[in-house]
Amino acid sequence: MPQDSFDKILITPLEVTQREFRQRFRGLDPAEVKVHLELVGEEVERLTKENRELAARVNALEAQLAGYQEQERTIKDAVIAAQRMGETTKESAKREADLIREEARLQARKLLERANQEATQSQIKLSELKGQRQAFLARLRLELQSFLKQIDSLEDKDKPPQPPAPPSSP
Repeated sequence: MPQDSFDKILITPLEVTQREFRQRFRGLDPAEVKVHLELVGEEVERLTKENRELAARVNALEAQLAGYQEQERTIKDAVIAAQRMGETTKESAKREADLIREEARLQARKLLERANQEATQSQIKLSELKGQRQAFLARLRLELQSFLKQIDSLEDKDKPPQPPAPPSSP
């Protein structure tokens, strides 16, 4: 309630106490009227002062309420902004996690492909080594057989000739 509305009072306490009435024959007792008007004037003055104080208090409370309402709007806006930021952060983290997962999958595939290639190369090398071993063993066997023939031939030369074996009887 604006204070201006109390400044527009139709009658003031001063007007009540200073009001003069015409006297008539057999009228009211002027002293009683004067005392009563003074009491009414004092009461009007007290009520006017109280109304002004109440209006000032209402204005202060309305200003305080407006401040609280502005704070409430600010807090609501901050909460909404925080929620949006939280959602944005959550979405960003989810996208980043998806990218990390995909990158990990790609690296795992690359590692698996490389391991498969190395395993294939190892199998090829093992097959080659087995073939070389077989070839080496075959050459070694031939060499050993050649050496055994030479040894046999040397032993045959060192032995005295043996008489021919008697014919076997039937």
